[in-house]
Amino acid sequence: MKKIALLILLFLGIFTFSQSHTLVIVNNTGLDAVGRLVAASRTTPGGPFMFAFPNPPYTSYTVPAGQHADYTNFDKTGDPPVIFPIPGWNVVNNPNPAYNGPQIYNSPAVSSMVTLNEWAGFLFSLVDPITGDSIDDFEIGNPAIAANASFVVNTDQFGANTGIYVQWVYSGSYIYLFIG
Repeated sequence: MKKIALLILLFLGIFTFSQSHTLVIVNNTGLDAVGRLVAASRTTPGGPFMFAFPNPPYTSYTVPAGQHADYTNFDKTGDPPVIFPIPGWNVVNNPNPAYNGPQIYNSPAVSSMVTLNEWAGFLFSLVDPITGDSIDDFEIGNPAIAANASFVVNTDQFGANTGIYVQWVYSGSYIYLFIG
């Protein structure tokens, strides 16, 4: 009986402290959203955090004009059903020093972050897909989680040059990033 109780507590603990939100980025503009997608520690300032690799064929993480992207877990961001797969993550301040640096999305290093981190934000520019010119800049996400990685973000923001409204919204087990 004690073993069953211990297993139940362990099981509940894993779900309590694991990544709990699916991130959905919806780009409702005619501009590409190009920047750094960040995941950081939920609780520890200076704790582990990660930046997404560029998603092919782009040279920076990008959600193209008029498109959306969904990610359930960090270690599933490159799986085949993902529309804009993230092939890997740059890991920083992991408690296991061997796990720091560039890591493939489904590596043990990234899997270990699922229990430590949550989506922190997206620091991005809206870029003209034809000219490549940057039109506006945004720092959007969860201020408390981003602060643990020493970033400052807002939950909503109007573009200084475009007036485009961007919002980071929690709804149940989802985080929505609405662009435009």
